[in-house]
Amino acid sequence: MRLSRVPSSFEESAARCAVATCRRRRAAQSLSLGAGFTAVELVVVIIILGVLSAVALPRLVGRTAFESRAFADQVASAVRFAQRTAIAMRRPISVVVTTPTGPQPCALRICSSSSCNQQVVDPATSQNFCLRPPALVALTAPAPGVLSFDTRGRPGSALTLTVTSTAPGDVTRTVRVEAESGYVR
Repeated sequence: MRLSRVPSSFEESAARCAVATCRRRRAAQSLSLGAGFTAVELVVVIIILGVLSAVALPRLVGRTAFESRAFADQVASAVRFAQRTAIAMRRPISVVVTTPTGPQPCALRICSSSSCNQQVVDPATSQNFCLRPPALVALTAPAPGVLSFDTRGRPGSALTLTVTSTAPGDVTRTVRVEAESGYVR
């Protein structure tokens, strides 16, 4: 009775080939049908790219927004440098914010005293430390515009420095120095 139930090897191999051939044909048909984009998808992508270019391109054309951000980062780095210099030299160091005027306009100086008689040397240029703002960018601080760090790097008071730009669409950036710790953000 068992022998009638078992199919011959020829019948099995023919059935397997038929199933495998059908699977290959279906796989090939499914790949060929989904191999491209529809016209609707292409039109939607073109519309999205057009809207993005109309909105983003005017912001990327001007350099002033990037320059004001870079200058704000330079101001924060300069204040951190002044704090580390005060700790390393074991003497008070002052950050003085002034209105840039003259042939070499400095908006921020780092000095050994609040009167700025003796300036700290910038290690990158080997000259007196001086930050010059780019065109259309200004640095302001509340009066008197002096932030002093003691020998341990603690500031005398909190200070908020403001970097403003006259470029259209640019934002005002602030650099804050915390009162007790001197943390710059």
